[in-house]
Amino acid sequence: MTKIAKKKASFDTKALYRSAFLLCAAAFAIIYWMSSQTREGLELQITSNQVDSTGTVSRPDASDDGLRAGSEAVDFVASAKQGKLVRLSQFKGQFILLNFWATWCPPCVEEMPSLLSFSKIAKKQFGVEVLAVSSDENWGLIESQFQEKKWDQNSGLQVLLDTSAESAKTYGVLKYPETFLIDKNFKVVKKFVGVQDWMSADFHRWLKENLK
Repeated sequence: MTKIAKKKASFDTKALYRSAFLLCAAAFAIIYWMSSQTREGLELQITSNQVDSTGTVSRPDASDDGLRAGSEAVDFVASAKQGKLVRLSQFKGQFILLNFWATWCPPCVEEMPSLLSFSKIAKKQFGVEVLAVSSDENWGLIESQFQEKKWDQNSGLQVLLDTSAESAKTYGVLKYPETFLIDKNFKVVKKFVGVQDWMSADFHRWLKENLK
């Protein structure tokens, strides 16, 4: 093989390797972009336009047809940590504070300490059962959050998991967190949107005046 032929062959090989590298890089970039656009369930990529001025995270699939004060509460089933299924109607006959949240929702994480503190006194002082239904993908995410934040796991708060988020859809949850107060007759008394201070004196006074 002549020197010219050898140089041409060497050049062709390098060009081939370079083209292959560029194709692989382009394919990787496309796959990465597609994976970043598709996320299973309702785990959101939190961006500035999803967290609004009220400190809530919007559901991408929500519609404004949720339950309001006076509506009949809707029964549903979610799972407890041990795998036991819990039905909302099990608590019929007592007041229920039903909170919808998720670990990927910053406002929910901000609100949780207050909800945990209220759960310690809710049953004894107000006769209220407090439930927090998560839309996370698995229990590991919830457990990790509790450990990382050093949240009290014995506060009396009943944390439940609904990976399908069907319960939140049924209640027409538009933004996380949203909370529903349900009376003994299984009617919605009040809907709370966004982060609440569950330990505020005003809220406790309101409970005493309205939960009779």
